[in-house]
Amino acid sequence: MNEEILKALIEFFAIINRQIAGNVSIDRKYIEQFLRSHLSKQNIDGYLDLYDQKSIKKNISEADDSKTSMRDSVRVIGICKKINKTLDLDKKIIVLVRLFEFVKTTGLANQNGVEIIKMAADVFGLQRGFDIVFQFINYDNINDISTKNICIISKEKFSSELFSQIQLKQLD
Repeated sequence: MNEEILKALIEFFAIINRQIAGNVSIDRKYIEQFLRSHLSKQNIDGYLDLYDQKSIKKNISEADDSKTSMRDSVRVIGICKKINKTLDLDKKIIVLVRLFEFVKTTGLANQNGVEIIKMAADVFGLQRGFDIVFQFINYDNINDISTKNICIISKEKFSSELFSQIQLKQLD
């Protein structure tokens, strides 16, 4: 993942965190794990500093958690336009999945977090992809999935015929 996209993702994570005012220790742990999977140890601190810096609310008017701030909306659109110029479709989908992963893992999956991801999906031209991934992450029980647009790959066979599935017994 190139540096520009990594910085964009970190800024996305910070905007979502700032909008929702989540649990900083959980958010930061996710960011550290994410960075460890993409960078060498000596490069992580700079990105963590960027995340910390961008996570801080700038003024009192941004403290209203009911809506995504105008400043953050403009920033999200700017980041997305930059990503649109740089990444192909597959990588844009990965960006969306990483954003969903962040909100789900950190417990920040409220209306503002989802609104920011939806905005990104719209700018990327991935509205249908957003809907499918959103359906998937919101299911607590795999047997509740009721769309053929999702394929579950697992070790076990599920009783549902409402979603596609591939059984691979060698998975751990």
